[in-house]
Amino acid sequence: MLYPDVHSQILPWILIIFGICGLCFSDILLLRFGDAKLHLSGQASRLVDIGFYARNRHPSFWFYSFYQLGALLIFSKSWTFSLITWCVLTIIGIAYLFFIQEPRLERVEVLDYKTYKRNTPFWTWRWKIPDSQSVRLLPQMIWILGMLILRNWYRIKVSGLENIPHKRP
Repeated sequence: MLYPDVHSQILPWILIIFGICGLCFSDILLLRFGDAKLHLSGQASRLVDIGFYARNRHPSFWFYSFYQLGALLIFSKSWTFSLITWCVLTIIGIAYLFFIQEPRLERVEVLDYKTYKRNTPFWTWRWKIPDSQSVRLLPQMIWILGMLILRNWYRIKVSGLENIPHKRP
């Protein structure tokens, strides 16, 4: 046992589970409403501004930070070392987002990133969002089911950017 106290074992697991769930839902939103190229190539053609992305510009970073803190607390014998390491890694991540990713997204003319940046906070979370920007989990899970299982089961093949809507209805 790494920690003698039961309560000190529960918090890291809560952080890990919360972080993984948030990361999964954030990535589902990127796959469903964006083109998910930003993580891989740095070139995005569609802006996701609904769900978590209507509340914060970088929710994946937030959830990854929760996961990372939980993992550090579990696998390190010192909570002090874990917190210091987490703070250093978080500062490095924020610097990357602020100085590299944000300017890169502002240069992409297809995205209306400047308006999005003006309306959506970088560091804090916006709690009240319009209903048009709200997303429920169940429809997204049904979409994932269709993409992963039904699309392969029935051998549906769709290719080309002309088949991907760039504007929401």
